Formats: sequence, C-alpha cells, structure tokens
Amino acid sequence: MQAEAERSPAGLIAASVACARCPACGADIDMRRAAGNELSMRRCPSCRSLCALPFPSPEELAAYYNSDYSVIDAGLTPRRRANWTPLLEKAERLAGLRNGIEIGSSTGAFLRLATERGWTMAGVELDARARQAHARTSPDIPVRATVEAAREAGIDHADAAWVLHTIEHLPDPEAVLRETLDLMTPGAPIAVTTPNGMSLECRVLGPLWEWWTPPAHLTLFSPRGACLLLERAGFEIVSVETRRGDSSGAAANAALAPARFLKRRLRGERQQRSSVSSVTQRVAACINLLYDPISNPLRGRLYRHHQGPELVIVARRPGPRTNRPDGLETMGEAAR
Repeated sequence: MQAEAERSPAGLIAASVACARCPACGADIDMRRAAGNELSMRRCPSCRSLCALPFPSPEELAAYYNSDYSVIDAGLTPRRRANWTPLLEKAERLAGLRNGIEIGSSTGAFLRLATERGWTMAGVELDARARQAHARTSPDIPVRATVEAAREAGIDHADAAWVLHTIEHLPDPEAVLRETLDLMTPGAPIAVTTPNGMSLECRVLGPLWEWWTPPAHLTLFSPRGACLLLERAGFEIVSVETRRGDSSGAAANAALAPARFLKRRLRGERQQRSSVSSVTQRVAACINLLYDPISNPLRGRLYRHHQGPELVIVARRPGPRTNRPDGLETMGEAAR
C-alpha cells in the first residue's frame, strides 16, 4: 500500500481496467475503431455509455491530475446549495441515523453543507491539494485518501453515502462502489450524480459539450449504464432522474461551443480547469436567464425522459434498516 501522498487518482481502484470493456455494464467495445493510443470516446454497444478508450494507466492519470487538471473551489454558493439540498433531504427521508460519507469530497463544500444540517460526515478524496484546502476550512471533518484508509481510521459504517461527479473520473468505478457498499449499514441510501452521456446536449454537441473532457471524464454514463453499474456493485436502485444540476444548460452550451473549440485548440484538449464561479459560468447564467422562460416546457419533457445533462440516481444497500453494529437503533426502528 502506497503512502497517501504517493497515491494517484487511480489509487482508489483495485486494478486498472486495461481492456476495452465498458466500466458501466462490462460489455466489450471494439478497440479497432479507436485511433492508436489517442483517447477516443466510444459508445458502448450494450448500454450506450461513452467510454474514453484506451484507458490511461494509473501513472498517466497521476501525471495528468498533477499538471493539466485543477479544481478551483468556490465554497458553498447558492447554486451548490440548491443542487445539493434535495440530495440531503432524500437521504434524510431514507436513512436512519445521520452518519454520512462522501466519496470524492474535493475541497469539502458538500461535507460542510451536510454538517450544517446535523450530519456527522467523513470524506474520501485522493487529491492531496484538495484535502489540504479542506483541512484549512473544516479541520474537524475527517477526510482520508481512500476508502481503505477511512476504514483504518475508524470510519467503518455510514447511514448514507454521496458520490457526486466522481464515478466518471474512475477507470473502475465498480470497485470504488463496492468498497463504499461495505461501509454502509443495511438499507442505507447512496446518491450518485454524474454527466448524462445520453443527454440531448451530449448527443448534439459531441466533443464540444462541456463534460466531454477525456481524460478527466473517462465514462459518460447513460441512465441504463449507471443503473447497471450500481447493480453490479451490489446496490438496489431507488430512483433515476435527470436535471440541469451542475451543467451550464443547453442554450449556454450551444452558445459557448465556438469559444470552447478555440480554447481547446489554443490550450490543448487535456487542460481542464473547473470552477463554479468562472467567467464561463457567469456568461452561462446570463444566457439561461434569457432562454429559460422560453424553454421551460421543452426542458421539463426532456428531463422526464432522462435526457437532461446531469444524472441523479438514488440507490440503497439491500436489506432492512437494522440495529447498528454499535448496538444503537436507527431512527426508524426507534420510532416503531
């Protein structure tokens, strides 16, 4: 086991996926259609998820995340609160006690919001820079580099889990979800958000879509693919929906596509900077302010048919909510 500082972004996974196999459903993907060693997003013939093939090695991912990729934390913005609060509310309806864990906690904004609502939280985050930023703002909320490290630190059960815009970054998300399942109490819910590879925006804009960004995003899951992934990891699906979420929106994506094309040509395809307060996001907000009143009816229909840009899947660990390992009853059991 490597030391935490030496772990690459692929360190959460048990083994790198080296073959052309869909991370969502496990189906084979014809590698003959991929261009040499250059990353190419290919549709899985079975679940229709988009996969970046050939998958980078753990060393290549480590080099990428330590150079071209960066996340700028904007804290708990009103938009983040609006996106995350429903995920917390649903967990509060489904969970027993309020011990939660977030996989891929970044700089800890969601952890802080959950703590505000009375949750006792822990996080898992591979990026040492993100963990350091979190430690400066919320040192009382523990964050470890891996699920295994969290377990070794005594974080050995959770009444709910959140995996927010994380599975698309992992070569083997099933392994991470299985590790998370092992931490969860019977009946505990898990909320997963991820870009929707079958959204209208993705299918129309293709490589110019804001979330079509290999090697940062290795898999753009279809609704079916994401559900199959969770079921293969041992979860039962509770609900599936799509929404705008963290996306810039259809009109903004289309309007900004030419600028995105020029930016990628000048800076390179691999360079990614993510910020919820960037100039691009502010421009997108202005475009949506004008366009949304016109598009609301159409957007509502698209989202109901699972064609919105962000997937939100709630699942649960099988089994009824039972007495916790420490002997404490869940809130549901105590109420009965």
